[in-house]
Amino acid sequence: MIDKLSEVVESYEPVLVAARADRELLTQNQMIRREQDAAYLEALQKDKEKVVPAINKNILSIQAVFPNLMLASPYRREI
Repeated sequence: MIDKLSEVVESYEPVLVAARADRELLTQNQMIRREQDAAYLEALQKDKEKVVPAINKNILSIQAVFPNLMLASPYRREI
């Protein structure tokens, strides 16, 4: 009985090793993807922090030249 069990375990060992390696690779890829996504979102936020004030400044400049012009911007905050 033990010999038969050992034989079955031995016969499936390569499959189990491959499955474990695949699972480890998948886990590593998921971790890398999460890190890349976090870095992208951080960079996007930093870019937004730079661009939004410039957009608002441009809107104010345009409104100074054209005081009756109403410009809407999703980035504009009332001053």
